[in-house]
Amino acid sequence: MGTNYEKIKDTCIFAEKNGYDGFFYGESLANIDLDCWTVLSSLINITSKIKLGPVITYLFPEYRSIALLAKQAITFQTLSTGRLEYRTGAGATLQYSVQCDIRMELSIHYLLYSYFIQSQKIELHIVFLRDNNC
Repeated sequence: MGTNYEKIKDTCIFAEKNGYDGFFYGESLANIDLDCWTVLSSLINITSKIKLGPVITYLFPEYRSIALLAKQAITFQTLSTGRLEYRTGAGATLQYSVQCDIRMELSIHYLLYSYFIQSQKIELHIVFLRDNNC
């Protein structure tokens, strides 16, 4: 689907009409797709049942503030009336993943727990790719 928004939108509508449980759009640090959260937000009002979420959303503080990501997810969950399926991680493969930092991982878990699970009941999938040195 890449950067073709019409194809992304049509695929999501097709998935919902055909009974799929969810539609997930990827996030990449390369120029191979559109902004994940913007695209997913645009699909809220043209769908009504299907779960929406990122294939994986990156937890690089240099890329996106974790506090901002928490607010984005909570807002998305509210606007979609509970249809966010939130997935997160540190990268796609060990070659490209961030070296693990236990402090960052623990703070992320705390943020996710306090914001998402307690107040928003978001279906949560946490994926951390680890290097053998972690």
